[in-house]
Amino acid sequence: MGATNLEMSLGYSIGAKVEQKGSVTIPSKVILDIISNLIKGNVEFDVEKETIHIKSEGFSSRVGGVNAVDFPDVPRSVGKKALELTTDQVANVVPKIVFAISTDETRPILTGVLVAGGKNGLVIVSTDGFRLSKFELKLKNTLDEFKAIIPRNAFSELGRISKDSDVKMSYLEDEKQVVFGMDKAVLSTRVIEGNFPDFEKIIPKSSSLILNVSKEDLLRSVKLASVFAREASNVLKFVISENTFKLFAESSQSGMQESVVAASIKMENTVELNEKKEFEIAFNYRFVEEFLNSIEGDNVEIGLSNPSAPGIFTDPEEKNFLHLIMPVKI
Repeated sequence: MGATNLEMSLGYSIGAKVEQKGSVTIPSKVILDIISNLIKGNVEFDVEKETIHIKSEGFSSRVGGVNAVDFPDVPRSVGKKALELTTDQVANVVPKIVFAISTDETRPILTGVLVAGGKNGLVIVSTDGFRLSKFELKLKNTLDEFKAIIPRNAFSELGRISKDSDVKMSYLEDEKQVVFGMDKAVLSTRVIEGNFPDFEKIIPKSSSLILNVSKEDLLRSVKLASVFAREASNVLKFVISENTFKLFAESSQSGMQESVVAASIKMENTVELNEKKEFEIAFNYRFVEEFLNSIEGDNVEIGLSNPSAPGIFTDPEEKNFLHLIMPVKI
């Protein structure tokens, strides 16, 4: 079986007793609505010209189709030279990347995921201009260097259909396509053409202030702060002194809140402090919350440099993953 919207296609194989070979095109919504409501059991398809007869226990239907000769070709394999990813690798990477992809169609480059391959494996990056996720993935085999920007929908679909299968990936440069092969499915997508931002330039090389905090404690405090931050442009302020880490949110309508979060704090003498000997920086609370929900570790490390530089958010147990959040000017 195959389906396509001309940007992304999916070929899928299922076991069946085939009495006579053939092909026909059938409306996807019709067949989906029928199959999803049938009683569990065998389904029989009988094609006569462009008409499909569907039978199952207590049910029969006749559906009009279209001659399959006009249906676009759907890739059925990834080819001989393909990168190999395990199902665990895909399941780990997709949730950490997909939430930072832009949904702004006026900036089409950012609505995709950069996948850069080389001798050291894959570097996978997403950004919406306000935050950035980067994952470095080590692989058993590598290809020549390449860069491809995979659309958001295709990347999300990969995470959904690869849960029970390892994945092979190939980049067909001439066709401007990326193909993912699994046990029973082949997912292919057109790449987004253009130049992805030079993300390495915006990643700070070092941090003069480092926080190490419990993910559970920080997530609880962020959710409490969101009650007020939602009414104040989502602004959540980090206030850090030599021994204390506080979260602060204020709304002109609802009031304010302040939470003290237990943290290990390393602060260099070069850190820019206010008159109260505190370091202040503000972030969109939703960005912080979504990062925290994407990681599995028990702790979070946050690297800061100055109030106008991006914060580096990492999971100490996942050394290959880095998330960047741009601060909010206050």
